[in-house]
This record gives sequence, structure tokens and C-alpha cells, in this order.
Amino acid sequence: MGIQWKDGFSAHVELFLLVEDKKLRVAQVGPESLILRDTCTIPPGTRGRIVIKVDDRRKSMTWSRTTELLRGPKESNSSNWPRDA
Repeated sequence: MGIQWKDGFSAHVELFLLVEDKKLRVAQVGPESLILRDTCTIPPGTRGRIVIKVDDRRKSMTWSRTTELLRGPKESNSSNWPRDA
């Protein structure tokens, strides 16, 4: 667990997308979108896993690329977002 402070807790949190052997930094996720921190190209149909780590706990879910273009940082990119653990 994180460090307890007077007004709450602090935790080490990581959010990333694993595609093949690449670990891509994620800035933000939504119910049907994600925003990568860095510009990259991911072809349609590519599959990967979104990983969320909080302290020593890790949860991941499948992800697949369904739009034609992956734009740079701060732009939304649609995905197929299955609800699995």
C-alpha cells in the first residue's frame, strides 16, 4: 500500500499499453478511447493489453486498434474495449 499522509494516501501508479514487445505510455483512457503520451503508428487490427499498476497490484485488459489512423498525443483514438480482467 502507499504512504499514509495526514490527508490521504500516496500510491505508485503506472498506466501503459503493451503492443508486441513495446511498452507505450498512456496519458488517458476512457470507456472507448485512449490517448498515448507519445506519437507512434499502430496499424488497424493490432491487439495489445492495457496495464494498470497500483503499487504492487496489476490489472490488465485486452485492447484492439479499430480506427484507421493513430494520431499524436492529446488526440483520441478509438478502441474496442472488452470488459475483462
